[in-house]
Amino acid sequence: MNSLLASYGINPAWLPIWLLVLFVGVAFFLSLAGGWRDLARRFPAPAQVAGERLHFCSVFMQKSRIPANYSYCVTVGLNESGLYLRMSVFFRFAHAPLFIPWQWVERVEQQKHWFGTLVTVSPKGSPVRIHLRGRAGREALRYWSQRGTL
Repeated sequence: MNSLLASYGINPAWLPIWLLVLFVGVAFFLSLAGGWRDLARRFPAPAQVAGERLHFCSVFMQKSRIPANYSYCVTVGLNESGLYLRMSVFFRFAHAPLFIPWQWVERVEQQKHWFGTLVTVSPKGSPVRIHLRGRAGREALRYWSQRGTL
């Protein structure tokens, strides 16, 4: 391994630093491309959010043609007030927790895709679409449909 790195002019002692820089760079790019950073600025999460929490959820966000896929690393919180998203601690760089009140959601709809069923949350006035899989999607759809009766 050392000779392979040396053949590219890379000092093996710098490898952990390069990997860390790469990891942080990819996290930052995903937060921009997927729209997480935009939503977190617009909808910062309060210190405490009550309600149901679902851990290790898969979410993908799309702001433009480049989607950001977060597989099994997002905590989804749901209550009668809104939707809470928090990234796992190892991937939290450039992904501040966010809370989108239901009154700022334009629509929540179930969609069929080739890889299964997704529930898409569309915040008002934002090009970002949040796609939730599995139980998180079903619960978001349930809370959205019950928001007038709660």
